[in-house]
Amino acid sequence: MNAADEKRRLSQARRIAEVKERRSERARIEAVHAETEATRRLELAANDRSAASRQKEQARSVFFQNSGDPQAEVWLIANEMREEQAVSAARIAEEKCLTARDNAQAARREHDRMRERSTLIETRIDTVARKIKTRESDREDEEMQGSRS
Repeated sequence: MNAADEKRRLSQARRIAEVKERRSERARIEAVHAETEATRRLELAANDRSAASRQKEQARSVFFQNSGDPQAEVWLIANEMREEQAVSAARIAEEKCLTARDNAQAARREHDRMRERSTLIETRIDTVARKIKTRESDREDEEMQGSRS
């Protein structure tokens, strides 16, 4: 392969690597945002779970103080159901948070891999440019020696 073809091929590889690196950067940023949002939702769900648990304990206390009161029983049952729902929502939020964290880590690794690839291509381009300059210099030297003879 001649120098011009190799230069063209590496230039094309550079453009492709730059596009892939930009895409991986966008994906990394989106994954970080998703992780942040999932963490925020997990905190909200944990707060809801705590509030539901406290309210259930209050309802339980009222129920036992007023045994036989149908309203106290209904309130206790409603709060037990609310707590179950809050626990379930917190569990789901935790799973989503873990998934988002895994996705963010994978996106970071992919972005790092793309940056390394870009760096390798840039190094290769620099090496080829030096080889081309060396070849041109060698040709000029040969031509000068040939013209002296």
